[in-house]
Amino acid sequence: MTDADQDSPLRHDAEAGPLARVAFRPGMLLGVEALLAEQDYHRRRLNRHARLLHGFGTIYGLLVTLEPPAAPLPLRLVVHPGIALDALGRELLLPEPYGIDLPAWLAEQGAEALLPFSTPPDAAEGAPRSLGLEVALRYVDCALGLQPVLAAATNASTDAVAASRAGEAFELLLRGADLNPPPPDPPPATLPSPAEQARLDDAADEAERVRLQARLDLLHRTRGATALPPLGPEDTSLVLARVTLTLTTLSAPQPAAADVAVDNLIREFAAS
Repeated sequence: MTDADQDSPLRHDAEAGPLARVAFRPGMLLGVEALLAEQDYHRRRLNRHARLLHGFGTIYGLLVTLEPPAAPLPLRLVVHPGIALDALGRELLLPEPYGIDLPAWLAEQGAEALLPFSTPPDAAEGAPRSLGLEVALRYVDCALGLQPVLAAATNASTDAVAASRAGEAFELLLRGADLNPPPPDPPPATLPSPAEQARLDDAADEAERVRLQARLDLLHRTRGATALPPLGPEDTSLVLARVTLTLTTLSAPQPAAADVAVDNLIREFAAS
């Protein structure tokens, strides 16, 4: 987990064990830990439901487009409004479009940082090469409503403050990507037992056979599994699009719109 995940009130989302809720009783002394545990219970329950029932990926919108320069705006990658679920079942909501200044981002990275994502890697200066990037979203908590609090340590500042709210927000990422990633793992094969195959063969009609085949696919989806599927990778960012640039230099390149291709079809989609 990254530091941002560890500091999140959803820091326990990746735990696959049973949930535990606070058992309130009259006269029980409750502190901050109990209130956090109560929040964790409901949030983990909701996120687990979303992840295991719907999967992860785009739910609606989040189209990535290339916007040509129009004074005073530069060449931009724009992520349009939408909503998605990340690999832990957390919602990623974009209420309005967000843009990335592509030439400025390339100049800030520098040639050395971009080289591992270009091909051919040994292309001479001035020769055409391809650069692979990807646009991604990542859940973050946003500290809101700073309020005075009691100092947590002896002789600490008497003006100590802490956030009274944790807003659900996101981080928009543009980063290098492999132009030739490995293919995704194939879905698990459906291996009917002899009894199940006989049931299929004896189906009264095609509609019944289709219904039984769908049940068989669901039944064997977990064949060989000894535990629930993991709720997500360590990196819970959600890839939205792959961007391929044709460049002749990696030192502060100035690509034109014709040099940039955006592929939105590499993303995952959550089940409706």
